[in-house]
Amino acid sequence: NEENISPTIFDSLPKFVFMHLISYLKYQELVKFERVCKSIKQKIDTKEVWKKMCQTYGLEITKSGKIADWKIFFLNNYLV
Repeated sequence: NEENISPTIFDSLPKFVFMHLISYLKYQELVKFERVCKSIKQKIDTKEVWKKMCQTYGLEITKSGKIADWKIFFLNNYLV
């Protein structure tokens, strides 16, 4: 429920600035950072963030279909 989410300093940042900042995080740091609060988790648990993480770590998308959940795809394929 969004009305129960407390704002953070990151909520005032433009999306491109937030994305740039988290691009410096390794996946382990990203997973820890998303635990800080619901607001940050919502910003990190997106297709855009985890698709970029797949590209950063060199995961090739060989499936002909679309990836339903990029975070799960990353965690299942990178942590094998």
